Amino acid sequence: MAVFLTPLSVAGTAIALPAIARDLGSDQLGLQWAVNGFNFAFAVFTIAAGVFADRFGYRLTFVIGLVVVLASSTVSGFAPTLTVLDAGRFLGGIGSAAIIAGGSAAMSHAYPSGPARARTFALFGTTVGIGLALGPSIMGGLVAGVGWRGVYAVLGLAALVVLAVSPALPRAHPQREPHQTAMDFALLRNRRFLAFCLVPLAPAVGYVSILTYLPVATAAMFGMTAADAGTFMLPMTIPVLVGPMLAAHLVRRVRWIRPETIIYASLAALIIGDLGMLLLSPGVALAWLIMPLALVGFGYGFPMGLIDGEAISSVPVRSSGTAVGVLNFLRTGSAAIAVGGYGMVMAALIGYSLPSATAARVAAGGAGHADVYAAAFRTTLIAMALVVAVLGLIIVWLHRTADAGFYEAE
Repeated sequence: MAVFLTPLSVAGTAIALPAIARDLGSDQLGLQWAVNGFNFAFAVFTIAAGVFADRFGYRLTFVIGLVVVLASSTVSGFAPTLTVLDAGRFLGGIGSAAIIAGGSAAMSHAYPSGPARARTFALFGTTVGIGLALGPSIMGGLVAGVGWRGVYAVLGLAALVVLAVSPALPRAHPQREPHQTAMDFALLRNRRFLAFCLVPLAPAVGYVSILTYLPVATAAMFGMTAADAGTFMLPMTIPVLVGPMLAAHLVRRVRWIRPETIIYASLAALIIGDLGMLLLSPGVALAWLIMPLALVGFGYGFPMGLIDGEAISSVPVRSSGTAVGVLNFLRTGSAAIAVGGYGMVMAALIGYSLPSATAARVAAGGAGHADVYAAAFRTTLIAMALVVAVLGLIIVWLHRTADAGFYEAE
């Protein structure tokens, strides 16, 4: 449940922005930080949380994260201004970094190898995928039912429930040596580890940014409500639910399929799917988008359950917490940059064609200039596909030039 809260918050907050704007004002910078503040805090503090986990314990780190998330939900739910809300969201990113770092490192310690490890991390990836996939739908329903403030009450209650049962979690004692530094930057010299760490950057660009802003795009081009957008996005989100377990099954059962095979297939799916999204424009039947949406969804979901386990298995056990920190720093930091960059590029392209006041409204999903929004959307999609392609080439090169053996400590 605790792992589920993080992607749920990342994917679903944008749905609540119109309701937040009605209550706290429509300052664009403040609203953007309600979305991006969480991501940036998660990215910045996830390495620190990993180092803390390696030094002081995985369960302690996990519990501290829950306490911080509970405090964040309280601040956010009672926020009287956008500034206070943004501060609460930033605090939530810090707590979520501790939850993910402590939880992932504990799993790596408890399952150092074998089929159990593969199943555990596949389940971890599926949980993250469910949170991302169902985030817009769940948050949209909660906003409609209990309001945006009630959303944070629900998130806080979930954190409180997990905190109440946290004493039942097994203790895992980190293995650190006296000469080991707090941050093992030598991990990044391991090309195998680095290659797996770079994999999440591609779907951050090709999937997460679209997932976050597609409801805005459909509102601007088709006048869709949040609920209608959630339904439209199902072909994109369902593959995220089944992809991690399916990929883990294929790797275990099909001899010629390796984790790298899954990753290369997912990168190709992202590129083709992003280019297929060019069909999204006024006057085009939405049924044509089913296949591109599904490809993008599989491009994100297929490798999710493999990346963490493969990356962490490439480093010494004593550095597993730090490895989780580096991996999640790149994963969430890239998502924050991708989502923020997407928003800025779209705003700039729309602003080039429309007066500033009108451009701000259209960029936020306002109706009246669907063709302008569609043109900006197409240009941004092409750029995203190119970035994913370049990242794919780098990942393939790192895999092919990596040493056959795993990382050695000395």
